[in-house]
Amino acid sequence: MKKLLVILMLLLLAACEPEETFEYEYSDLDSEQVTSYMEGETMDGKYILYYYSETCPGCNDVKQDIIPFFMEFSLLDVYLLNTAEMFDISLFTEFVGTPSLFIIDGSKNLYETYIGVQRVRIFMETYEDINLTLNMFDQHKVNTFEAYEQKESTMYTLLYSEDIEMSQLLLKELFRLSSVSLTLINVDEAETDLIALFDYDTVPTLVVNDETNEYIQGEQYIINYLED
Repeated sequence: MKKLLVILMLLLLAACEPEETFEYEYSDLDSEQVTSYMEGETMDGKYILYYYSETCPGCNDVKQDIIPFFMEFSLLDVYLLNTAEMFDISLFTEFVGTPSLFIIDGSKNLYETYIGVQRVRIFMETYEDINLTLNMFDQHKVNTFEAYEQKESTMYTLLYSEDIEMSQLLLKELFRLSSVSLTLINVDEAETDLIALFDYDTVPTLVVNDETNEYIQGEQYIINYLED
C-alpha cells in the first residue's frame, strides 16, 4: 500500500512539472549579423535587412514567428542588425525604430519598408506563399528607344512577351536583381527602333550589357546563368 502511495505521489509530482517550451534565438539563423548600420545598409545586391533589439518588447513579441519564417525564406538574402550593438546611425531617415524590416540594395534604394510589429507580420503574410507576376516589375519596363538610352546603369535587359508565361523560378531570379541593373522590354509593344537594337531568336532572352553583349536565350538557360 505504501509503495502504491509513493508511486501515485511521484506521478502527481511529474504531472505538475511544467513542460519545457522551445524558443528560437537569432543565433539559430544562418543569416549574417552586421556590425554597423553602414555595413548593413550597403551590402551588394538586393536583400532584406531586419532591425531588432533584444530589449525591444515589440521585437520579442514577433521573435518566435520571424525567426522560423526566415529559416524557410529563400527569395532574398536576409541580414540581421541588432541596434543595441551599433555605434553609428542609419543612412535611412525612414528608419525610426525596431522591429523594422527593409528590402533594400547596396545603392541604398528602398523597395519596401515594414516598421512595427503589425507591419512585420504583414510582411510575413505577404511573402509566405507569394506568387510573383510581371506586374511587380512595372518599374523596370521600357518600350521606347529614348527611355532605354536613359537607363545607363542597366546590366541586364530581358526581352519577353506576355504571350509566353514565365515560371516562378525565373521571376524569383529577376526579383532578386536591383532596380538599376534590370530592364524589361515587351517585344510585342516596344518601338521598332528599340527592338532593332537586339539580335535574338526567341523570348525570353536576357542580354548581358557588357563589352560582349552576351545573349542568354531560353528560360532555363537564363535561370542557370542568374543562379551562377
